[in-house]
Amino acid sequence: MSVNPDDGGFSSALAQYTSGLLYEADGNSTAALAAHTAAHRLDPYATAPFVRATLGMIETGQTNAALIMARESAEYHKERPEVWALYGGIAEQANHNLEAARAFARCLTLQPDDHDNWEVRLAEIRNLFMAGKDYRAVERLRQMTAITNLPSQISSAPLQWARHFIIKERQPRRSLPLIDLMMEQAKTAEERAATWTFRGDALMLTGKTNQACRSYWAAFDEQPAHNPAVRRLGTYLVNRPNTGELTKLTDSIAKSRTPLSTAMVCSAAWNGLQESDKAADALLQGRQRALQRGDTPPVFYDLTLGAILDEIDRDDEAASVFLAALAVHTNAHVIMNHLAYMWAVNNTNLQEAQMWSEKSLTHEPHNYAYIDTLGWIYYRQGRFHDALNQLLMSARLSPQPDSVIFDHIGDTLNALGRRAEAISFWRQALSIDQSVPDLEEKLKKAIGLILEEQ
Repeated sequence: MSVNPDDGGFSSALAQYTSGLLYEADGNSTAALAAHTAAHRLDPYATAPFVRATLGMIETGQTNAALIMARESAEYHKERPEVWALYGGIAEQANHNLEAARAFARCLTLQPDDHDNWEVRLAEIRNLFMAGKDYRAVERLRQMTAITNLPSQISSAPLQWARHFIIKERQPRRSLPLIDLMMEQAKTAEERAATWTFRGDALMLTGKTNQACRSYWAAFDEQPAHNPAVRRLGTYLVNRPNTGELTKLTDSIAKSRTPLSTAMVCSAAWNGLQESDKAADALLQGRQRALQRGDTPPVFYDLTLGAILDEIDRDDEAASVFLAALAVHTNAHVIMNHLAYMWAVNNTNLQEAQMWSEKSLTHEPHNYAYIDTLGWIYYRQGRFHDALNQLLMSARLSPQPDSVIFDHIGDTLNALGRRAEAISFWRQALSIDQSVPDLEEKLKKAIGLILEEQ
């Protein structure tokens, strides 16, 4: 029964509570705690003394005493959700996680229509996990994430807990039910592919490599050649005791029902083993098999294939791949630029290279890399003033200093007889990247010529 305001108990409780506030103002925390505790004992139905007393106990390290008081107060205030929330917080502080979870659950029961009470919901789930009650915690998460229009920090809770168990707790097995929940929530093929890959990562950490690989391959059912899954499987094959499994998988491309994803995995693995020709051949097989099946390789596939062929000086094959891709993907400006730059570097097909470069710029007129390509084509054509204008514009648009652009500017200035300026740009290029081909030799030669002229 509540204390009657006319009773002396109420007056005494109020006096003690007021004294506690005054002690707090004076910085006397010990006296304040004693006064608030006395006020709570005199009037256990009043919430203000209870809150002040328990907070004071927690601040002074008396967590168990605060928990005892919270239990008693919850009995007095069975229908007060704020008391149960505070009780839950105190129980969590005392590492009584299951008790905390039950207190937070009671708070939610008293507010069944309050769907915005996210902090209490998350607190219940957190304490269930901390108490080792993973099944119940995941079920609570499933119920919570079924609510529409969730804030992002709430909808991402399964992911955050899965990462917590993998990274912080080093218990990847506990992440798997959460990843399954993420799969239920995934709305797009991209999200499902990413979740399958994440599941594979967790399984790999538990030592279940076969199941992990099956998860990675499942990602391709949602998004063919999903790059993270490609990298994971490629790394797995690289780390096998020998190349037998990789060779067998490569041989299967010609009859594969998923030739592009299989070829991407094989190519990634061969690249990891420094076998670039085999990496390119795997992608070529995948492309051929896909076309036999009536499937068109996507832009990123042909770009990857052409880039590898270009890198290992199989430029005619690269050009064939790029041109075939452009016949289908007529707006693939990234392939236009790569083809144009490859020809510019090789000093061949310059008119056609210029056409593709200019076409790429109609799609992205401010792309600094595309502008550099056109500038280098002009340089190869002997149009040095036009080249310099393009290259300087590329340097201005580049988000950060670029060694290749500076090298190109240096070459162009040198061709124009502006040797001292060329040296300045070459030096800048060298300070960024010392691996630029022939750069040191060009610098030494130019400096020597200047010294001779002096």
